[in-house]
Amino acid sequence: MLHEMGILALSPELGIDDHAVEKFFIKDARVLEGLVVANSAWIKDAMNLLMEKVSCELKESKIVSLSLDQKNREMSKVQSNFICTNEGLLGSTKSRFIMYKNTELGVDILRSYLDDEQVKMECPFENTSKYQRCEVELSTIGAQSKANFSVTSYVESAKLVQNKDSVLFGLDYLQS
Repeated sequence: MLHEMGILALSPELGIDDHAVEKFFIKDARVLEGLVVANSAWIKDAMNLLMEKVSCELKESKIVSLSLDQKNREMSKVQSNFICTNEGLLGSTKSRFIMYKNTELGVDILRSYLDDEQVKMECPFENTSKYQRCEVELSTIGAQSKANFSVTSYVESAKLVQNKDSVLFGLDYLQS
């Protein structure tokens, strides 16, 4: 009844109209299965509410400095800032994302941080597609909280100007 009204209520008992479930410890597996099946929507909603729900959204990308590389090309040092939010009632332990970096722009990732902690990132070499896939592992993001995820990268300035509307990075949530 509470589930149908959108109310999350936690109690030690789940109920159905069966006298066999009135005992605190149900010994009959069939009775227990019936109880769980009858309450599965409530159980699923409660778990979805309680579990972590991490997502990241790009806040801004900006050029923080310019320099010349060994081939005398002007390179832009770009800082991209994402806000990662955990809307769940449990803190995340480790969240995995796939970050796609734009290889046509020659994006080279220098380092990445979640708040002030360096983030583990692996980018296996691929040169066959527009975006290179990098696995990113973010550490704990507390329940119902936000964290800043920043990526510092180098991009060839001329390519950045020519493709000013191009996306440097994309993020897809994987798992915790």
